[in-house]
Amino acid sequence: MTRTTLFGLVAAAALGGCVPANLLTPSAGPEKEARPVEPPRPTLKPPVTAGQITPTNAHEKADALRDEMDRDYERALDAADAKPEKK
Repeated sequence: MTRTTLFGLVAAAALGGCVPANLLTPSAGPEKEARPVEPPRPTLKPPVTAGQITPTNAHEKADALRDEMDRDYERALDAADAKPEKK
């Protein structure tokens, strides 16, 4: 075969679909789906202990203790809502 005939056959095979289109530059594959961004968790303050309470900071510690109790109460409610109901 001559070079012209061989080149013609290769070109016809490539244009006819015998050679994959991404032969020289392979694709990266399927793109990953973007997951929604989760809101950052609030930082938890350490629990209030009796040794931390002084007459000067009693109101601040009472507020911190109230916040801690509210947070625990909300967690308990969320846990109770997550339990499946028995019939």
